[in-house]
Amino acid sequence: MMIRRLVAARLRRVSACQDGSVVVEFAFLVPMFTFVLFSIIEFGFVFVAYGSMHFAAANTARQIGVNSLTAAAASAAVKSKMPAWVSNAATVTTTPIVNANPLKSSVRLTVSAPVRTATPLPYFTLAPSWILSTSVIVRQELPYDG
Repeated sequence: MMIRRLVAARLRRVSACQDGSVVVEFAFLVPMFTFVLFSIIEFGFVFVAYGSMHFAAANTARQIGVNSLTAAAASAAVKSKMPAWVSNAATVTTTPIVNANPLKSSVRLTVSAPVRTATPLPYFTLAPSWILSTSVIVRQELPYDG
């Protein structure tokens, strides 16, 4: 009976003592908050990379459509409008869509890059092989005869 009271008293003292509990909670929560913070930053970089890819594709496709840029020069033009960390691994393809009626011919410009290279941080290197891809189709204008 005496041992039971001593153990119960000891357990009450230990459970009432909260020294160090904040440190333990901090040690559990900080890695999770850090992960969430860097995930948000990483998603922002990927979103900016995708937006710049789409802007570059749309702008270059428009230039091809109005005959101020050739399809052969499209890759360099698209990559010059994108951030350096994305443009190095980006793939640009230009496909003419020829129609029997020349007034309805179009050009498709597709830009794609791996997500791993869409951010300057090495956080998504663990990600699967996701591909960011955007495609723009523009009607090809007839050459101006003046």
